[in-house]
Amino acid sequence: MSEQTPIRVGIVGIGRAGWGMHSRTLEGKQDLFTVAAACDPCEDRAAMMAEKWHCNTYSDVRDLIADPTVELVDIASRSPQHVPHALEALQAGKSVFL
Repeated sequence: MSEQTPIRVGIVGIGRAGWGMHSRTLEGKQDLFTVAAACDPCEDRAAMMAEKWHCNTYSDVRDLIADPTVELVDIASRSPQHVPHALEALQAGKSVFL
């Protein structure tokens, strides 16, 4: 049986949803998903993700989207930013979880 390569996820927004739900849901599923990057304008939140997942961190969503290690962009930013962030990721050829 061939081994599946985990999908490399970039999480946008490390607040209540990104940290408390999206990141937590990926715990224990490293055979399927790995957090490759995280983005939040708050440096402390990005640092929490770097410590937990050993991932790249960004303060600007465009930098996360441009990261070649990110395959799937997980949008957990504030609700008014969902559509613009998702459209940017889709236009860059990324898969999106919204």
